Amino acid sequence: MSFESKNWDIYLETDKAIEYLGKKLKQGSLSLLVGAGASNAFGLPNWSKLVERCCQGEVEFTGQLEADIKNLKNQLKKKGSEYPKNYLLKIRSALYEDVFIDFFDSNKELLIAITTLIITSYGASINRVLSLNFDNILEWYLKLNGLRVTVNYSDKDILNTSDVEIIHPHGYLPSNKISNILSDNVIFSQDEFETFKRRKDDYLSDQMYHFFRTSCFISIGVSPYSLESYISTCIGHLTDERLNSDAFKERLIPFGFAFIQPSESNVELKNDLLNNYGIVVVETEHHNIPKILFKISQVQSGITMPISEFTDKQLVKREELKVLKTNLDSVRERLMHEISTVSDRDLSSINFTDYINENRTLVEKISKIKEDLNKN
Repeated sequence: MSFESKNWDIYLETDKAIEYLGKKLKQGSLSLLVGAGASNAFGLPNWSKLVERCCQGEVEFTGQLEADIKNLKNQLKKKGSEYPKNYLLKIRSALYEDVFIDFFDSNKELLIAITTLIITSYGASINRVLSLNFDNILEWYLKLNGLRVTVNYSDKDILNTSDVEIIHPHGYLPSNKISNILSDNVIFSQDEFETFKRRKDDYLSDQMYHFFRTSCFISIGVSPYSLESYISTCIGHLTDERLNSDAFKERLIPFGFAFIQPSESNVELKNDLLNNYGIVVVETEHHNIPKILFKISQVQSGITMPISEFTDKQLVKREELKVLKTNLDSVRERLMHEISTVSDRDLSSINFTDYINENRTLVEKISKIKEDLNKN
């Protein structure tokens, strides 16, 4: 199936893409796809570095990543009955090595920008995220801002009412400083991904295909390699499956928009993904992505003030302030709602301490940001 006749190449320009994605956000038909690049600011390693760390003390690291992972698994299997738990713990330990997760000192501009797409005052928002990562950096930040987050990483997961659902089809290994959860398995190699794709009755696999089938996604921090091998495979499966479907033939929106680093080697990739898989690739420096996401949020809310009127740091702080104020209102509304649903005699059943602490934390964060803005 070719998408050349759709004329989606007009969205290769950043401004056109922003305008289009802002409208999709307003319609509630936008989702988010995140890769390793979304967590790099916290010092998490890329795939190659992660494999190298996992091999240390176990097997020789050769740089042939698929072979290195296979050798590592074989070595850990020889160590006894703890496999695959020792394999998962090895990956988690290597993933968070030298990583310091802190609200105030971390470089979180991208997380703030993502949050503005999930928390909006204008109705529609992004409520589904597909994460190709093992880490819980995004979950940590969203929960810290008062959002209810459902994490889906296994067939056993039951969806709960929440502000946003984050799907981890490759597995979930949150920092043990935040959570002791470990998924039963992970997809760490291409070989493991191929096995995952063949499990047609697998719930997570169905979730993944449903994600691509039902909305238009924004891809952030996903490498060109992953776009070409992983994502195009999923979309290719849909095109084969639905080739004769009227709903597919009449699809009027691209499957997704991928923001990647500029490179001369991207030319062929961009044409292939656009024409064969309906993915619009927009080249931009990584540090520009938060600003692009803020602009998408502005289009959705009808704000026309140019972002250039603020410095990048001021913009980030103002957006973070808006998010924190929204969450402060939410905390107070939840408390009032809970009070209204119980009788005077049952007020002791309400955990006021949690509400007070949550309120105090948000007020302190708001005060600090206001102080920083006044300095500037």
